Amino acid sequence: MAETTFNRELGAAPAGITRFGQIRTNDGLNVTVDSYRAFAGDGKYPLSDVYTVTYGSTGTATFLLDAEAFGVSGITVVGSDGVEDGTAKAPKMTRRQSSGVAFSVTSGDTATVYVHRTDRSASEYRVTILVA
Repeated sequence: MAETTFNRELGAAPAGITRFGQIRTNDGLNVTVDSYRAFAGDGKYPLSDVYTVTYGSTGTATFLLDAEAFGVSGITVVGSDGVEDGTAKAPKMTRRQSSGVAFSVTSGDTATVYVHRTDRSASEYRVTILVA
């Protein structure tokens, strides 16, 4: 599993987070987070946190946007060929249920994950990626 967390609660910082607004990424068994850009605007996907990931195995990739997320409107996954692999919208009612998308991937492929920010204010989210 790979996950990333941004702007965690001030009072309960998780392991690896030492200040507000810090990014933490964990590589998983079948997914590697290669790079990260905050508040990027890439044409069709304005104001997003952008992650580049590499898949370590062939199978079904599942991207989950945690139900605890706020300050984000959803995620979009774009394959190395520039085609959207999937989109997941954040739940309208925060703190309810996670939303996600699943699709087939091949080992060694890369993808770009856009986490759409609602604005430049504080946000909190966790995207979990699993390839099985």
